[in-house]
Amino acid sequence: MRIRLKLVLLFVAVYVIALVVTVPLGWVIQYANPMLRSQGISLADTQGNIWQGTSQLSVPNNPAFNLEWQARPLSLLTAKLPYDVHVSNNALDVSGRVVLRPMGFGIAGVSGYVDDSAFAGVTRLYRTTVQGRLVISDLTANAGWRGALGDASGELSWSGGPVEVPMGRSNQQFDIPQMQGQVTSDDTAWRVAIDALDNTSLIQAELGRDGQGRVVVQRALAERLNIPVPAGRQTLIEISQKVF
Repeated sequence: MRIRLKLVLLFVAVYVIALVVTVPLGWVIQYANPMLRSQGISLADTQGNIWQGTSQLSVPNNPAFNLEWQARPLSLLTAKLPYDVHVSNNALDVSGRVVLRPMGFGIAGVSGYVDDSAFAGVTRLYRTTVQGRLVISDLTANAGWRGALGDASGELSWSGGPVEVPMGRSNQQFDIPQMQGQVTSDDTAWRVAIDALDNTSLIQAELGRDGQGRVVVQRALAERLNIPVPAGRQTLIEISQKVF
């Protein structure tokens, strides 16, 4: 009787897995659409299933993205489900891995580039223009479902270029230098240190494990942009805000 029970349980498990693997993605999207639309997200021309497929992803203030995903179901044996994900359009090309776990989620090995035109929808809202390219290298970050921060690491770089911002009744143009960023984490926060190519500190940002965010723009960046800073001040801007 025990043997038969085991066989029945095995059959049921295999059947359920096969059912999930072959379920049309359209059924899943039908139930997820209300939540996606509440965030301004929509999917179109979807092909495949929850394990692998393609779709057109639209988000507010941005052109549509081509989205591709491929799951690694064997990793379920280690209590996690990684997805290889590729997002692209004329303004960006980014690939990496999204990992789902019982206690949280994460991204791993995210690399690619994002051109200035990808930010156009947002910068236009602030009557600002930006030119340049952001390059992402091996970015990894993990978090719990309730917002608890895990580890984070990776590298960023900005090609530099002109930025135009409104100041009073006119627009002012600044030439942003090339910058490089290092993403790190410790027991208290995620941190991003952005430096010039000569390793001069320009911007420091952090997100604490208590949800408090902080951004500090250093005097050195202001000097490279020819922005006057009162004597004795080592920072141009310092912002602190609760994020979650």
